[in-house]
Amino acid sequence: MVITDNTDKEMIKNGIYNILVVSKELLKQKLENDLFPIGQMLKEAKALINGSYLKELKINVTKKNVKWYIETTKEKLKLIDKVLVKSKDKIDSRIIYTLILRIRTLYIIQKLIKNQVYSSKEFSELIAKLSGSKNAYLAYLAVKNDYEEANLVTKEEAEKFILKSSLMKLKECLIRK
Repeated sequence: MVITDNTDKEMIKNGIYNILVVSKELLKQKLENDLFPIGQMLKEAKALINGSYLKELKINVTKKNVKWYIETTKEKLKLIDKVLVKSKDKIDSRIIYTLILRIRTLYIIQKLIKNQVYSSKEFSELIAKLSGSKNAYLAYLAVKNDYEEANLVTKEEAEKFILKSSLMKLKECLIRK
């Protein structure tokens, strides 16, 4: 990530590398009003230049900068509940993807609050523990990577997963913050 005084935002791609060029003004606005995805990107950034500036940045989770995410998560959960009620056996992988994506972002928020770095491995283990199998995370990866979808998750797994997930606890914690 490169912080500049004279540009809003630009992405430079070279092979597997992506360099994001962001103005100081836009960066400040994003950190105050909409933490994602910039907050986690800053936490994980490996500084090539502007390292001292990146170290000085404070990534604070506030009601204001996660408000949109919390509100849309509530809406998505209502929709997911309706789908689960109508479902008979297997759950569409896209529904699981949406659910896990929301939980992933809330998990990242929790990590940012604790000043910890997100780990994909740790997260996948959490999802397996919550759902009782690896099926939910495999369904998430299938949709994310645009693989042929296989509805691997049963209604029972999905319901258990939602009930056991710390989604609601995280949301309550954030609302109080």
